Order: sequence, then C-alpha cells, then structure tokens
Amino acid sequence: MKTHKEKIDKLITLEKENTLFNHIFTGLFNKGEFIAKKNKNDYIIWTKNYWIGTFYPIFKINFNSNGEITKIGTELSLNGKLWRIILGALLLSFFVFLLIIPIIENFENIDFTVLIIIGVFGFLGFGVIWVFKKNYENETKNLLNELKIAVGLDSKKTVSKKKT
Repeated sequence: MKTHKEKIDKLITLEKENTLFNHIFTGLFNKGEFIAKKNKNDYIIWTKNYWIGTFYPIFKINFNSNGEITKIGTELSLNGKLWRIILGALLLSFFVFLLIIPIIENFENIDFTVLIIIGVFGFLGFGVIWVFKKNYENETKNLLNELKIAVGLDSKKTVSKKKT
C-alpha cells in the first residue's frame, strides 16, 4: 500500500522553489498543475485553478517518518500577498487623495453628501475585499478537499456530506 507521501509524489507535475517569481509564473501559465518544493519531511505544494487567479493557496504538508501526513497548513501564495499589498495601497491612496484631502482642504464647506460619498466608497471597498476573501476561502477549502481525496485522507462521499 502506498504512503501519503508516495501518492502526493504522483500528483506533483513540476518541482520549483517557493519564490515570488515562480508564483508569478504559476499565476500566468500553470493552471491545474501541482507544483511543489520538496524537503525530506516537508512539502510545499501549490496549484491554481481557473477561478482564483493569483490568489491561490499554498499547502504546507508535514510527514512523519513513515510517509504519513501529520499536518496540512495553508497560506496565501507569495504573488497573492504581493497583490494584496498593491491593491490595499491603491485603495488607501484613492481614499486619501481623492476623498480625504479635498475634504480637509474645504473643511468649512463640508455637507452631508460628502459624508455619504465617503461612506458609499468605503462600503464598496469593503465589499470588494470581502468578495475576494470569501472566494479565496471557498477555493482553499475545495482545493484542500481535492488534495485529501487524491491522497486518501477523505472520500468523495464524506466531503459531499460536509458541504451540505
């Protein structure tokens, strides 16, 4: 019988280092391939499907001496972390330069509509961030379930029961 480590080795199509450049390359070209950085008892695996773009998860898998999985951790890819910083900075600069600074300059002429505009843009910005976060969480859960099914930690039947 194959160990978890051997089953994961069969899934892996490419071996690369866990670097920003490789994650940017994955975000652009490698759809559906399992890519990994292998150590003796630790694997870092990532894959990208068609829905999540550059915001895909990285799975950090620890094995015991028998090749069985002891822990699976997830985190956002390095490219996703970079874009989260870039998009956050753009959103913040939008609020500062287009909304906040003009209000400060015209403090005497502030009326209720300016506060409504700030509230609407704040609500829209929060909504966009919330949608991206929920999409990432759902795709992480789906990719993790696919990995568990492929390795044999879960079956399709138990995963479909958990969804309902």
